[in-house]
Amino acid sequence: MDKKGNNNHNNNNVAHRKERRKLKNGDRIADFTVIRLLGQGGYGDIYHVFSKLNPDDKFAMKLEMTAGQRKSHLFNEKEILTHLQDSPYFPKFIAFGQTTLFRYLVEECLGPSLASVRRVLPDCHFSLSSSLRIGIETLRTIESFHKHGYIHRDIKPSNFLLRPSLSAPILLVDYGLAKKYINLETGEIIPPRERSGFAGTTKYASLNAHENKELGRRDDLFSWLFSLFEIMSGCLPWVISRDKQETYESKLEADIEKFCKKTNMPRQIYSVYEIIKMYNFEDEPDYSLIISFLVEAMEENDCSWDEKYEWQALSHEELLNFSALTLTPPTKDHPLIPDHLPPAIIPNRGSESSSSISESYESESSEGFVPSKPKGEKDYCPRQEPKIERDLNEKDHKDKHHKGKNNKNCLIQ
Repeated sequence: MDKKGNNNHNNNNVAHRKERRKLKNGDRIADFTVIRLLGQGGYGDIYHVFSKLNPDDKFAMKLEMTAGQRKSHLFNEKEILTHLQDSPYFPKFIAFGQTTLFRYLVEECLGPSLASVRRVLPDCHFSLSSSLRIGIETLRTIESFHKHGYIHRDIKPSNFLLRPSLSAPILLVDYGLAKKYINLETGEIIPPRERSGFAGTTKYASLNAHENKELGRRDDLFSWLFSLFEIMSGCLPWVISRDKQETYESKLEADIEKFCKKTNMPRQIYSVYEIIKMYNFEDEPDYSLIISFLVEAMEENDCSWDEKYEWQALSHEELLNFSALTLTPPTKDHPLIPDHLPPAIIPNRGSESSSSISESYESESSEGFVPSKPKGEKDYCPRQEPKIERDLNEKDHKDKHHKGKNNKNCLIQ
């Protein structure tokens, strides 16, 4: 532990990565042959592979070394993934097994993450139309995850991967920190522990996570909304620091309403924030109500479900720079447009509609606004954003450090 009270688990994790045996093109694991390395995670590497039974069938294979692993994170992920197979919002399970050196999980190969796509966009954020539809699609994945009895505890743009589809274009992945919140035998909420270790990614974590409280469905929604802030505007309303405490204090001081106004977000986004703030640990979120606000924002801003997402506009060559597959949807595939939604009215506010929820919301001009940043720092763009990875140890959830200067851009003061 350093002088600031941050844990140095990251050093151990980096060392573990260096000790991993790397596979090369043509190596075999069970019935699968390696094509290339796709990425590296905290506990293992991910490879693009093809099946010996049918070389045209290509998948993603996650590997975890058996030596030195006190706990099989991959086994836990397999258990959750197989439980999710009745939903279109998660990868298709293919195989799980173990060799002398590795445990492996084979699943549907998906495209890049929302974070990866955002970083190659000229303005480092999605259009308003794409952002609102992304908000709806990602919320659908979270709702389905919750309906299966789990909370994710690490919602962030890099954990939403793309599929060549219009009906289910975004999938939720990475269940390394996921946890059951309901007793499947009794159907009752599992009582929260008085104190729980930090879980999640500092950048997107809720205040409850910083305060070491047991996380619930509401906390997944906070992280979802913070991710949507970044998807929509390219920035967040607080300091992004290597020091978790500094980020926490910045979140306490953040003026979310002012941030939403200054970054020209639809007023419904702040209404969604107010709704999520109302939830207690045991409350079931009203996902349809939140979607109602996003749909209302689409209607007020003339957004259409027929518009192309940014990743659909990328050329084949551009996409293959960071994706294992193209993202052209099937010709007969169509988006699932939400219907039978409740009115966009915040609960416990009588007949007050979202249009009158904050009369002051549009009173402050945002013309010419530029997010504030400390002197000497470059304009913010995620291409130069320091990498802050999720806190991986479930018991300790020790903060991981990143190299480079603190990113304090887009702080609304």
